[in-house]
Amino acid sequence: MNLRCPNCGSMITYLTDNVTDPLNPTYICADCNYLFTEKDSLTSVPIDKMPNTDESDQHAKADAGKEPISLVPMQIVRDISRVRQYGNAKYGDPDNWKTVDVGRYRDALGRHLLLYLEDPTGLDEESGLPHLYHVACNVAFLCSLEDFDRDAILENLNKKIEEWKERRK
Repeated sequence: MNLRCPNCGSMITYLTDNVTDPLNPTYICADCNYLFTEKDSLTSVPIDKMPNTDESDQHAKADAGKEPISLVPMQIVRDISRVRQYGNAKYGDPDNWKTVDVGRYRDALGRHLLLYLEDPTGLDEESGLPHLYHVACNVAFLCSLEDFDRDAILENLNKKIEEWKERRK
């Protein structure tokens, strides 16, 4: 896993030896010796410390136009994975989610979202996992299954990014 140090923006690829909470491990930055948790890693990196994504700088690594995955908080991936682990144990097929009607995921999303809003620390009775994890998993399923014009969405996103770049000048 690659995280960024919230202090200096450097990439972090290892844990410290002192892991007291396995759900929220501690990391150390080799560049600035800053200790932090994964929850700190992506939300507080100063914009001037983020990696260069200038599309003109493609001589060492041609990644222009590719999704900057480092912008996604890794905790949500872990949370979805836990729900998926439970689902795989329950249903025995890691791909069965693709055969379910999207309306059922919308309903499950609504149920878990309401339960989360009523009690943000509430756990699903069946899985024992937080309702918020189930919300994230249902959203992930819907993002994969809904019939979006992804090319048009990406084109619109790129236009909006360019508009913001112009405004910041």
